Amino acid sequence: MKIYLGLFTHIDLVARGTLDRLIELKKLAISEPGKEYFVTKRTFEKAKKIFPYYEKRIGGNAGNAAYFLNQLGVEHIVAMPVKSRETLQLLGPHSLVFNRGLKQAMNIKSSQPAIEHLAIEIPLNLVEGGGRILVSSDKMTREMMLDKEFMKKTEHGLLFLSGFHLINKKHKYKIGELVDQLETKPGLKIHLELGEPNEQMSYAFKKLVSKGLVSSVSMNAHEAKLISKSIDPTVLVEKAREFSQKNGLDVSIHTAHWAFSTSAGRLRTVVDIIQAYALGELGFYHTVLGMPIWPTPKGAVGTRRLPWINRTVGLGDAFSVLDALRIHNPLMFEKTTQALLQLA
Repeated sequence: MKIYLGLFTHIDLVARGTLDRLIELKKLAISEPGKEYFVTKRTFEKAKKIFPYYEKRIGGNAGNAAYFLNQLGVEHIVAMPVKSRETLQLLGPHSLVFNRGLKQAMNIKSSQPAIEHLAIEIPLNLVEGGGRILVSSDKMTREMMLDKEFMKKTEHGLLFLSGFHLINKKHKYKIGELVDQLETKPGLKIHLELGEPNEQMSYAFKKLVSKGLVSSVSMNAHEAKLISKSIDPTVLVEKAREFSQKNGLDVSIHTAHWAFSTSAGRLRTVVDIIQAYALGELGFYHTVLGMPIWPTPKGAVGTRRLPWINRTVGLGDAFSVLDALRIHNPLMFEKTTQALLQLA
């Protein structure tokens, strides 16, 4: 089964959030952990200046999923509407990109400028469970500039789809055009990852589900506002079950303290692998297994009480794409995770 990752890939400028810098950021009306902020270019530049040091990482929902699959050694095809040389080089050897044919990302030459977002990672001592704040202002995501060759040639396989929340309301009509295009591709199993629960995300979610195009969906507790008015864990689990039964698709929810799926087999393995990734590398998997587990709502899998977190940005994307493999290609999931667990 081919794995396709869409919609957007860019560069994240990853900064560590300290208390004094988060206070400065709040003056720009950017403050809530877990949220994504869409700002003017001027505000974006002001936010960047608050942080003296950044680590450049691959970013975007598709890019984050691609980076994680590279760690697992899983080949995939990733959407790149803007193919900057710098961004291409940050992808690993298992990332393929359409560029007048399918090519290894690292071998593609390009003079296009890089698209940058700001990603602030917040440590455990400031937010329970850690967190992140994302800030962007680019034209690519706001105007829904798609990788046209990717969308044309994406056919049979698993399509990880995310990024609708980044689109400006003025360009919401393009979501409908994309849905029409996806209706002509019955060979795709679509795993939708939700984002910031804004008007655009809600529209895309309802449109895709009503057309019967979504096979599975994943979300965090904040994004789950699109299926539940309450964020109480017990209520969220029940609402996920109801939504699954009503629409005939699998639903997964991931939070700092627990994860739930209406198709629960091997969910514990997914959670532990992602938590090892949060510690900094997948080699921490066996270390994670010895850590205590948070209390959980009935039917959910508890996460472990981690002593530190080295990565918060992209964890939801990593969980979502691994969960999609677990649900839709269990043989690949078993092969991939068993190889990883033997190396860890």
